[in-house]
Amino acid sequence: MGVLAAVGVIIGSFALFVGDGDGTETVPDDGKRYELTAPATVLGEYKVWGDPAEEQDAASDEAGPLGISNGKRIINTWSTVDTTDPDSDFDNNKSIVFIGFYGDVDDPEKSVDAYFDIVQRGSRLSETIGDKEKQSPRGFKNGIMKCQHRKADAEPGQPEITPLCVWGDHSTVGMVTVVDATKEKLSLEEGARIAADLRNAIRVEIE
Repeated sequence: MGVLAAVGVIIGSFALFVGDGDGTETVPDDGKRYELTAPATVLGEYKVWGDPAEEQDAASDEAGPLGISNGKRIINTWSTVDTTDPDSDFDNNKSIVFIGFYGDVDDPEKSVDAYFDIVQRGSRLSETIGDKEKQSPRGFKNGIMKCQHRKADAEPGQPEITPLCVWGDHSTVGMVTVVDATKEKLSLEEGARIAADLRNAIRVEIE
């Protein structure tokens, strides 16, 4: 899935669905509160693509279905190549598409499941491959994460099947789509590892 396609699929989905997840797991709460940021560079090699991210108040029809109150929304994409340069090596492009919310999250697993429902019911450009699966990558604490493969018409040189991961904790809910043109297909475990590393890089405690 190309970067623009991935962003459009998720953003366009929020206006099309309002519903509940089926969360069942109690997620530990460390008693701290966090916000999400969008650094110019993350994970060493990914640089911001396009205009820098802007934090916005989350509309009620976005935050409500996710079970988030007092929510803020932040959207950003990072890439390992300069997407504005036609001479860039797109055959080796790796990108991270991120849409996140932070505020007060009562039931993180319910929020994660609701996020997948939004994507599933609202998407017109991609299809689900397999079931969503719980992931526990290294360094991921006080939260819950699930991942699922999605298939879409790919831009030239980009993989058709990509992992989409969603995490939830008591302050943040984040969706991460990982695109890696150097591999035919990333595993859910690989997608989860990148999502967890991104969470650690952009999730900042509110003092």
